[in-house]
Amino acid sequence: MGADQPDLFSVPFAKGSATSRAAAESMRPCLGEIEARVYRAFQQAGQRGLTTDEAEQVLALPHQTVSARVNGLAKKELLCLTDERRPTRSKRMAGVYRAKETV
Repeated sequence: MGADQPDLFSVPFAKGSATSRAAAESMRPCLGEIEARVYRAFQQAGQRGLTTDEAEQVLALPHQTVSARVNGLAKKELLCLTDERRPTRSKRMAGVYRAKETV
């Protein structure tokens, strides 16, 4: 893999930005723990599932952190985006994800 290509355990960063790369690398040690917390929240939600916004509130984590982990878990097929939609705090409709074992 090239220097700017992510591997399975990397954190995304803006290509060509040393600052972004450094910030991404600083997250590497806690990434597994955060991803596990996010996944557990979806497991605990059961069939109801969660929107990313709801997960942010449950976990008290910033949008960027939760959104990135949700996308990663969905790519790993551990979360499944359903056809259901619910309003967010900003009154926009958002997709509901469920942990794969509860689909």
